Amino acid sequence: MIQRILILISLASLALAQSPLFYCNLVIIEERCTCNFVIYNPAGFNNLTITANPAENCTLSDVVDATGSGLTLNVPSALCNQLPILEELRMDKLGVNNLVGNPFRNCNNLKKLHLSDNSLSAIPAYAFSNTILESLKLNQNKITSINSVSFDNLVHLEFLDLSNNSPLALVDDTFDHLENLKFLHMSSCGITSLHPRLFDNLGELRELDTSGNNVTTVVANLFSSLKKLEILNLANCGLTGITASAIQNNTELLKLNLENNNIKNFNAELFNGQQKLADLSLANNNNATITPQLFTPLTSMQRLILSNCNINAINGSWFVQMPNLVEIDLSKNRIPAIPENTFSSANAIESINLANNSITILSSRSFGSLHNLHSLHLENNAINQADHHLISHSTELQAAYFGNNICANFNTDEFSLNRTFYTELLKECFDNFDSIPIAITTINSTIYDWYSVRTNDGWDSLEVSVRAYENVHIALSNSINTVEPPIEIKIGEDRNRRSHILEQGEIVFTDNVRDRLNRTAERTFIIGWRFGIVMVFRKLDQLPFMAHAIENDFPVNFFGLRTLFTDDVDMTAKWNVTRIQRELQSMAMTKIYQDIEIRRKRGMPIDLQKYLRN
Repeated sequence: MIQRILILISLASLALAQSPLFYCNLVIIEERCTCNFVIYNPAGFNNLTITANPAENCTLSDVVDATGSGLTLNVPSALCNQLPILEELRMDKLGVNNLVGNPFRNCNNLKKLHLSDNSLSAIPAYAFSNTILESLKLNQNKITSINSVSFDNLVHLEFLDLSNNSPLALVDDTFDHLENLKFLHMSSCGITSLHPRLFDNLGELRELDTSGNNVTTVVANLFSSLKKLEILNLANCGLTGITASAIQNNTELLKLNLENNNIKNFNAELFNGQQKLADLSLANNNNATITPQLFTPLTSMQRLILSNCNINAINGSWFVQMPNLVEIDLSKNRIPAIPENTFSSANAIESINLANNSITILSSRSFGSLHNLHSLHLENNAINQADHHLISHSTELQAAYFGNNICANFNTDEFSLNRTFYTELLKECFDNFDSIPIAITTINSTIYDWYSVRTNDGWDSLEVSVRAYENVHIALSNSINTVEPPIEIKIGEDRNRRSHILEQGEIVFTDNVRDRLNRTAERTFIIGWRFGIVMVFRKLDQLPFMAHAIENDFPVNFFGLRTLFTDDVDMTAKWNVTRIQRELQSMAMTKIYQDIEIRRKRGMPIDLQKYLRN
C-alpha cells in the first residue's frame, strides 16, 4: 500500500512537470510474471525507460502479462522492446489515439491485445503484422475506417471486437485474411449495409454480433459461408423483414437474436433446418404476425423470448415440439387465455413469464409437470381464478409474481421460504377456480381425464351432471399417476342395468336399479367423501343409492372421468361437474355425514345400510 501511494505521489509530481513516466509493478499471478504499469506520456514519446520494482523470479524480460493505467497518446515502442516475451497486453482507457510507427513490431509473442475505450480513429495498414494475435479488442474507440490490409497476416486471430465505433465503414475484403476467426463483434457501429461478400472467408466463425446497427435488410446469402456459425445477433438493427433463405445454410445455429426490430411477417419457413437452435428471441417486434408453423422445426428449443410481439392467442400447437423448453417469455402481449395442454410437453420448464397480458383463468392443465418451475411472472393480468395445482406442483418455485390481478396482488422472490403464507394469499384465486362448473366431453376410452380437488380445504364432494347412453365412470384418487384408481364409481353398466363402487379394481358395492342414464336428458348425481366414506346420491334424493367405507383411506386430490360404450364406440358423453365445499353440500348429505361424525366421536358402530335408500 505504501509503495502504491508513493507511485501515485510520484505520478502527480511528474504530471506537473510534464515528464513521461512508465513504472512497472512486478508480481507473480498464477505462476505468470505480470506487470501492472502506470504510464504518463501525454506527448506520445516512443522511447521511454521502463522502471520496475524488484520481484523474485520476475524481471522485465520475464513479463508475459501487462495491464496499464494512466495516460498516453500512443503505444510506446519501448513497451515491446523492453518486454520481449509479452503475451497479453491491456491498454484500456489510456487515451490512445494512434498506432503510428508500427509499435508492435517487436511483440513477436503477443497473443492478446486490449485497446478498448480509447480514442483511436483509424487502424493503419499492417498495424499488427508482426504479432501472433489470437484476441484483439478495439471496441469503444472512434474508428471510422479500417485499411483493407489492417488485419492481413493475422492468421491466428480468433476473437475480434470492433463494437461501439461509429460510423464504421467496412470494405468487402476487410476480413478476408481472418480465416481462423471464431468471434466477431461489431455492434453499435452505425453500419447501414453489409457487403454481400463481407463474411465470405470466415468459414470458422462461431459467433457474429451486428446488433445495434442500421441494417434494415439482410441481403441474400450474406451468411451462407458461415456454416459453423452458432450465435447470431441481429437485435436492434431496424430490420423490416428477413427472408426464408437468410439463415438456411447456418444449420449449426444454437442462438439467434432478432429482438427490437420492425419485422412484421416472419416467414413460416424461416427456421427450416434449425434443429439445433436452442435460444431464440423475437422480442419487441410489436407489429409482428407470428404463426405456430414458425416453430415446428425447433425441436431443441430451450429459451424462447416472444415478449411484445403482438400475440393475441396461443395453443398447444405452438410449443408441442419443444420438450426441452426451460424458459418461455410471452409478456407484454394480448393473450386472454392459456388453453389446456399449451405447454403440456414442457416438463423441464423453469421460467414462465406471462406478465402484462389479459389472462383471467389459470389451469395447471395448460402446463407440463411444473416440478422444475423456479420463476412464474403473472403480474398485470386480470386473473380471477387459478388452479391450486399450479402452485402445489411447483415444488421448486422461488419467484412468484401475481401483482395487480383481481384475486391476488403480491410479488416475491422468496416464495420457497414461506410457501404457507404466500399460498394463503392465493386462496381466493383457488376458491374461484374450484367453484366454477367444468364442461367436459369424453369419448369412448379406457383412460381417465383428471381434474383437481382440494379436499384439505373442505372441497369434498362433486355435483356431476351427465348426458350419456350408458356406463360412465368417476374415479377418486390421491394421484393421477396411479395405474388403477383407489375408488371408481361406475354408473349405468350393462345398458343401465346396474351401478358399482370399486376399490382397487374390486367391486365393493352394487346397485341393481335400472335406468340411470339418458343420452338426451341430463342425470345429476352428488358424490361425497368424508371420514373415508363414499356416498352417491341422486340430486333430489334424501338417501344415497350407493355407499362404501374405504378400507385404506386416502386424500382425494383428483377426480377422473371416462366413458366406456359397448354398442357405439364413437358415442360421446357430455358432463358438467361442480366441486362443492363441505359447508355447501346438500342438506341430505350434510345430515348423514354429521350423524356419522357423532358416531365416530362416540365410538359407536356405523351401519351404512341404514343410510341407504331401499
